[in-house]
Amino acid sequence: MAGFSGAGPSVSPFPIKLSNIVHSWPNTLLAHSYSQDLIFSLVHIFEGNQMDGKIEPNMLPSSKNKDARQWAMFLHLSLLAGCVVPGAGLVVPIVIWQVKKDEYPELDQHGKAALNWILSLLIYSLIGIVLACVYVGFFILIALGICSVVFPIIAGIKANEGVLWQYPLAIRFL
Repeated sequence: MAGFSGAGPSVSPFPIKLSNIVHSWPNTLLAHSYSQDLIFSLVHIFEGNQMDGKIEPNMLPSSKNKDARQWAMFLHLSLLAGCVVPGAGLVVPIVIWQVKKDEYPELDQHGKAALNWILSLLIYSLIGIVLACVYVGFFILIALGICSVVFPIIAGIKANEGVLWQYPLAIRFL
């Protein structure tokens, strides 16, 4: 097991750093540049974007990016405003999207994803109401109620991480 233990204090909670293991591999395993790039990318992911104790400058979050991520999170979580004030879950996300999309261009895609979910939810709700005559619609409406709470929470968390999360079951209108 020589060469596999870190010598000195480590940032990682694990005693073995992935970068030490990768650097100790024979060059025959890393013969192709694309496989080497893939392996080093995976090491970046698993060790918190750190390589040899240095953080790459392009990985540091900027304050504008942080604000955009927060507004994207607010946009998705504002869908839950309909639980407090009827109709607010339809209007507030659209208002946030339209007001802030010029200031934060990243917010445009989040607004489109949220609007697609709103329109899809309305269509599915109408189908559920019609099918309630046959008792199948009640199950559809219960499932939609659960999804209308869970999906915006997931989307808000992902947006705060800087990830655009497409709502499952959403019809892509925009």
